[in-house]
Amino acid sequence: MWWPWASELAALGEDIHAEPKVRGSIFGINRDTRFSTDKTPYKTYLDLWFWQGDGPSRERPGHFLRLTAESLTLGAGMHAFSDHALERYRQAVLEDDRGQGLEQAASQTRAEIGGRTYKRVPAGLPADHPRAEWLRHSGLFASVDQPLAAEFYTPQFVRLCFEHYRRLAPLQHWLNDVLT
Repeated sequence: MWWPWASELAALGEDIHAEPKVRGSIFGINRDTRFSTDKTPYKTYLDLWFWQGDGPSRERPGHFLRLTAESLTLGAGMHAFSDHALERYRQAVLEDDRGQGLEQAASQTRAEIGGRTYKRVPAGLPADHPRAEWLRHSGLFASVDQPLAAEFYTPQFVRLCFEHYRRLAPLQHWLNDVLT
């Protein structure tokens, strides 16, 4: 894998993929405006995605970076589960060992946990389960938002990113283990 961050990515876990191209690890920020009257970009930010494991990149957990003009967001996990991944996630939440592992991993990240989209526990799942709140997730990720730090303009930026990625690693590892 060629990428300036390749050795740092490899230290985060096995089989992390980075493709330095648009629609690889770089999400597209513009649309084809040749035949449109609206020439504005559909995104005003840059997203990078480094996924872990075999399979389509959007179906695997990974690490992400979002850069706007004012802020930086670093995170790990999956924003939305496929049907198969959602089923495996729910089974893991309901299991004693894996469910406790999720709670421990989430507490270790010391970050905001996202992906809870359901107002209540979906039908067919136990609403009185000790980890019922985790069953309300349709994705699972931890993220850190911060204003652009002075390091952004220096070679120290990579170090700053990977400090956060290492902190989010317990949740990423848990999710990767469940979906593998």
